[in-house]
Amino acid sequence: WFCWGTLLSGFLRTTWVEAFNMPTRSMREAILPGDRFLVDRLALRVRDIQYGDVVAHYANGVGTPLYVKRVAGLSGDVIELKDEKLFRNGQAVEESYAILEGPLPELAGMRDLGPHTVAPRSVFLLGDNRRMSRDSRFDGDRPLDDVVGVARMIFWSREYAESPPVDPRK
Repeated sequence: WFCWGTLLSGFLRTTWVEAFNMPTRSMREAILPGDRFLVDRLALRVRDIQYGDVVAHYANGVGTPLYVKRVAGLSGDVIELKDEKLFRNGQAVEESYAILEGPLPELAGMRDLGPHTVAPRSVFLLGDNRRMSRDSRFDGDRPLDDVVGVARMIFWSREYAESPPVDPRK
């Protein structure tokens, strides 16, 4: 039973669903830091990636850390940011999930970008917490081969602390 269980869990994790931990604040409020969530690996075999999908992707190829971002552009789309407002193919995109709070870092591309054409077999990804997210504005388009799956369900959420508490019992 142990061998069958190990084989089955390995098969399910690599082909259907896998659990991950959210390490950063880039997707706050959709997924909070410290949340544990499931990524549906099968979804990409059944359907194409769509605008607004929250996807997990490798940072720099297979075997590197996983990050989670929202799909803002697909292959061939022309993406532009004007005063932190997203435009796709010349049309303004309504982003009720985007958070634009806190000071704007003095980095090129944070407020204005483009126009930029998304490369073939790639996606343009943005974090929901725009001012705290390192995404395609800086790292460029993400190849579809680096996308692991679509985030589906948070199964455990806990309060996240930036630093250890003063009283470790709390």
